[in-house]
Amino acid sequence: GSTAVPGLPAKPIIDIMLGLPRLSDLEPYFAALSAIDFNHQQQMAAAMPDRHYFTQPAHPPRQVHLHAVALDSDFWRDKLLFRDALRADPQLSANYAELKQTLAERYGEDRAGYTEAKSGFINAALTAAKR
Repeated sequence: GSTAVPGLPAKPIIDIMLGLPRLSDLEPYFAALSAIDFNHQQQMAAAMPDRHYFTQPAHPPRQVHLHAVALDSDFWRDKLLFRDALRADPQLSANYAELKQTLAERYGEDRAGYTEAKSGFINAALTAAKR
């Protein structure tokens, strides 16, 4: 997430991406995660089949999002590539910060709309970074 890019504005939620050899490797740890108040958001499985998604606490306002993904997944590679592109290019980071601020004002609490509205910028940055 944006908290992984120094100086980039971010919502007050820590996004953690946990890489695993296989997505199913996390399943034996669901109870332990639940014991420390990480709540598996199973209703998101259809929308996010490439990961396990947990929140802490269960209901807003949330403090932590945990995305568990396979290390060989496109999701893993793309998130790290985008983070690295933002870290390496101050202008790209500044443009993204400006977009995020504009979209945060426009979408308010509509997280899905906000996320979707950022996708064009992110996809363009990923395309450029893959060249």
